[in-house]
Amino acid sequence: MRGTARGKASRPMQKVPSEKDLAPREFEVGERHEMPVAAKKVQASEEVVIRKDVAEHTDTVHDTVRETKVEVDTPQARRRVGR
Repeated sequence: MRGTARGKASRPMQKVPSEKDLAPREFEVGERHEMPVAAKKVQASEEVVIRKDVAEHTDTVHDTVRETKVEVDTPQARRRVGR
């Protein structure tokens, strides 16, 4: 890991800073830019099975039909036929 480490100084200073050492100065610092690279991977974690019970039955219906309408689709046009 890069960076600045700070700690408590327990030694005496070897040189007393002068006015030149404490004067404002300019520093050039290069800027660095990093782009994170991340990838996602799809992985199944569980499986669910669904079942359905189906019951079929047949009914016979007796009734009088008074009118029947039938729609017939043809490739050219739609026609409505009534009886």
